[in-house]
Amino acid sequence: AGLQAARALQALPDVDVVIFERAEDIGGVWRENYLGFGAQVPREQYSFPELGTSSSVLDWYPSGPQLQSHCVTYLESFGLRSALRLATEVMRLRPLGDGRWLLASRCLGAEAEVGDVEEEVFDFVALAVGGFS
Repeated sequence: AGLQAARALQALPDVDVVIFERAEDIGGVWRENYLGFGAQVPREQYSFPELGTSSSVLDWYPSGPQLQSHCVTYLESFGLRSALRLATEVMRLRPLGDGRWLLASRCLGAEAEVGDVEEEVFDFVALAVGGFS
C-alpha cells in the first residue's frame, strides 16, 4: 500500500515524495516472514495490478521472494527508487500547528552519520506502516 500511495502522490504536481523504510530493503513481510513458503491466497490478491499477474511473473500462490521481487519491480517501474531512504527509522512525527509536520529520523545503515537524528519539515505525511513486518 505504501508504494502505491507514493506512486499516486508522485503523480501530483509540485509534490516531492520521500519514502522512509526502516529495513535495508523494501518488501516488508514478504522479505522477512515468507522466505520458505508462499502466500495463502492467489496472486491476484497480493500483486500490483499495474504490473499484471501473469504466471511468468508470479506463481498462482506466490512465494515470499517472488512477492518481494514484485515490490522491487514496482518501485523501479514507476521511478520511486530516488524517493526511497532505506535503513532509516522515523523517530518522531509531530504537527507544527501551521499544517506542516516535523519528522525526526535516523540512519540505521552503514553510512558515516549512522545514529544522527535529522529533522525535516513536510507539508503532508502519509503513513503506510507495515503491521506484519
